[in-house]
Amino acid sequence: MANHIPPLNYLRAFEAAGRLGGFNLAADELNLSQSTVSYRIGKLESDLGVLLFQRLTRRTELTKDGLEFLPTVTSTLRQLQDGVDKLGTGSRRALAVTLSSYLAMRWLSPNLAHWSSRYPNVDIHLDHDMKQGAVESDIVIFWCKHATEQQSTQLLFETDMSPYCTPQIAATLKTPKDILKHPLLTAQPHLDTWPEWMELAGISDMSGATCRRITDSNVRIKAAVDGLGIVLGNRFMQPEVDAGFLVRPFDIAVHGPGFYSRNQSRSPDVADRFVRWLQKIALSDN
Repeated sequence: MANHIPPLNYLRAFEAAGRLGGFNLAADELNLSQSTVSYRIGKLESDLGVLLFQRLTRRTELTKDGLEFLPTVTSTLRQLQDGVDKLGTGSRRALAVTLSSYLAMRWLSPNLAHWSSRYPNVDIHLDHDMKQGAVESDIVIFWCKHATEQQSTQLLFETDMSPYCTPQIAATLKTPKDILKHPLLTAQPHLDTWPEWMELAGISDMSGATCRRITDSNVRIKAAVDGLGIVLGNRFMQPEVDAGFLVRPFDIAVHGPGFYSRNQSRSPDVADRFVRWLQKIALSDN
């Protein structure tokens, strides 16, 4: 075994399974089948001549050797990734990113200082014209109810949508159906999740509801703060909750809509690096 380093994909499978606590979770993260992860870890154990995992009836556990080996592999893979990320940052580059002003203000902008500290030679240009940006930008970050992951499109994180309203309106809500007594602040039909929330809350008929369509998310939230109705929002509305402007009257949430990134850059090296960074901060936020 002298001067022998196992294949990188074997080490990645082991590191993910050890860190996440299971072959299935590692398979999800690496976008592989569970059998592929199991095969690669088995080959790694064979190459090293040690057992890294105990295969129990319904779970796997790291052995003593596995526990000792995991920090070394984790640290090594992290250093390797950092080295790859820093390649090509000597010359100044620009990256055009299109996303809604809502997500830019509440999620991306507070994190951009971290990007700039790691990659000072890559300028990020933010644009909020989703229609034009979908054609011209290097990366588009968009919210979607039913998107599917493809080679150039990656899920960053999913969101839970719940009603938010002023404390004054919340005081009039005894049951979820009472929401229909107030105007519903809605998005465009293809983005609106009120029907899904109503179904989850056991409300089968929305025909009598007053709907006020406001396509801009920031304006929709401001309208809720101003008492113009009830809005469906996600965890990024916490500043309004902390300030006492809005409350969440019912602990009922629709799960599933997500924010996705699409890489359409002609110079994918920097764009790929930015998407990987987006995925890291999304993972750390959840």
